[in-house]
Amino acid sequence: MTMTLIPAYGRDFKFAKDAIKSFLEDGQDWIINDFSSHWDGKPVGSADLAGETIKLRFCENRKVCVVNVPYKKG
Repeated sequence: MTMTLIPAYGRDFKFAKDAIKSFLEDGQDWIINDFSSHWDGKPVGSADLAGETIKLRFCENRKVCVVNVPYKKG
């Protein structure tokens, strides 16, 4: 499943590396922006999507990067 996410709480990122760091390393919430999902509009974190491929929108939702979310060990 590929799901599109947008930054939550008014955050935005200028560069893909910052968006990826926010999602994978910092554990910040993102909002599901996928009208085909019944979770559209709900907040989500990287732990919720382990093993999935997602699209992160950034730079005022004009740019997209694709991320494979790794499984957490432990």
